[in-house]
Amino acid sequence: MASEDKQDSREGQESARRRTAVDPRLAVRLQRTALEIASLIVGWGGVAMLVAALFWWATIRSLTVPIIVLLAVGGAGVVFWVAANFAQVRRTMGRRQFRAGVNSTAFTVFVLGILVLLNFVGYRHHVVKDMTEARIHSLSEQTIEVLKGLDKDVEFLVFLTPESQHSPAGAKLMDYLNEYVRHSRHVKLSIHDPAVEPELVEKYKKYDMLTMSASSGRAPTAIVVQCGDRHNTVSGSAEADLTSAILQVTTKEKPKVYFLSGHGEWPLVDPSSNGGDLSNLKRTLTSQQYETATLILGKMKKPEIPKDCTVLVIAGATYPIPEKEMQAIKRYVDGGGKLLIALNCGPLGTAGEPPSPDFSEILKEHGIEVQRGMVIDVANAAGDLRVPAITNFEDHPIVNGLQLVVLPTTCALKITETPPPPAYPGAPPPPAQKVKALLKSSSRSWLETSSNPKDLGPGPGEPRGPLVLAAAVDEGASPPTPPGLPEAPPSDTSAARIVVFGDSEFLTNRYNEVRMGLWGNADMAAKSIAWLAARKNLVSIPPKREMPRFLSMKRSQRMLVTIVCVGIIPLLIIVSGAVVWFMRRRG
Repeated sequence: MASEDKQDSREGQESARRRTAVDPRLAVRLQRTALEIASLIVGWGGVAMLVAALFWWATIRSLTVPIIVLLAVGGAGVVFWVAANFAQVRRTMGRRQFRAGVNSTAFTVFVLGILVLLNFVGYRHHVVKDMTEARIHSLSEQTIEVLKGLDKDVEFLVFLTPESQHSPAGAKLMDYLNEYVRHSRHVKLSIHDPAVEPELVEKYKKYDMLTMSASSGRAPTAIVVQCGDRHNTVSGSAEADLTSAILQVTTKEKPKVYFLSGHGEWPLVDPSSNGGDLSNLKRTLTSQQYETATLILGKMKKPEIPKDCTVLVIAGATYPIPEKEMQAIKRYVDGGGKLLIALNCGPLGTAGEPPSPDFSEILKEHGIEVQRGMVIDVANAAGDLRVPAITNFEDHPIVNGLQLVVLPTTCALKITETPPPPAYPGAPPPPAQKVKALLKSSSRSWLETSSNPKDLGPGPGEPRGPLVLAAAVDEGASPPTPPGLPEAPPSDTSAARIVVFGDSEFLTNRYNEVRMGLWGNADMAAKSIAWLAARKNLVSIPPKREMPRFLSMKRSQRMLVTIVCVGIIPLLIIVSGAVVWFMRRRG
């Protein structure tokens, strides 16, 4: 048998040699010509040049002359190899394996192209979702409204060194500015290194913040907001500052707010008042592109509200207002003026002086009656029963989005206007409701009308809660739309508007301080003036803060958690391990 196997093997080898001699395609050439060797070297060299040129181009993102030369030489090398080996290339392209490889390569390139296209679309139209409760990584609705209303290009010029740009603070700043770019095609963003572009720093007056050391890990917060030939510097990255800067460089006309003075009102600016002035409110209004001024009607021969007055503020008038001045205010309101009244109406006979004005000559005609006294709220109080803290708000643009407003020693308001009846299909349009409540106390409140501290308590005849603490009057309000009918036209902004608060001290720095956590008061004041001025985009933007979360447990609960975590759970692990070991031992 072995001899027969050897014979078969020799016959097979001989048959293979005969086939090789007959078919030259099966013969393997062991030597290459000089042209083939040269074309192989040039071809591989050309491929290397093409790869290097493409990598260089992708790195610097600029098609320079050396890159063009590499592409040309590399392409020429590949073409030379194809020309020198054209017959072999042609035979290879005719094989079935080559066609299958081409199809596989084309399918791979097609899939990669789809992935690249999806990534490009996702980069240009990405979806961002802020999951934090306070939405600290998102822009407020007020800022988004401002950005939607832009009809001019606005540019953020950010001065950052490379070290600061890659620091945590710099990265956070850039993410926040990109939110502005994402919401408007009119917002542009450019980054400049102060060390590389000193002439640009000189152009914008060499801001001190630009010289901040990058080694501190902080990013410079000086940002230039520019629109055309107008620019403004923002020394900070707060949303309110950035949005106010956009308004400043894009808004030409500024509404003017007058603060009445001469009757014991809170001063607009008084550093010696120990927080009893309105400087914080003035600063907020200035940042939102208002002009503020003090108005003293008593010095005029014929008292008259200036024609450029957009909003008139009467904050805490203590002494009676002369008849001539009151008539001037009344004429202003009757002519479509905008008025904010913050009352100072405590219980009668508080100091044996004439009562502070309640402006009944104006308010009664517009459906509001002032109830003198002091609202006591035992359910919602900010540390003192005489300081109601309002957390539930009515439905009105002024209070939408607010979380907390504190009104110290406030009186109450009574809305005398009859509310319209409920609408139903087929009914005639109901009359418009011109007066709406903004703030109300809880049901466990009352109006204390006695100035004697010993009489504190809900007495007979004293109004019980809920009590209206603030109200808004809109003489141009549209009637509510009955079901099934088209939407009613918007309110007439040329008609008179009035906002009334039962307290005036909440406007002062004592209760209008963001650092004290009372940003709701500042927001309420600014939004009231914005509503009166009929400017929806000029609103206050409260700061966003992380809400701390605390877990409070009783002593028995802490002991239970300790026993379960330190005793029971480790014991169960030990017992289960012992049981498994014992069962395996027996098995």
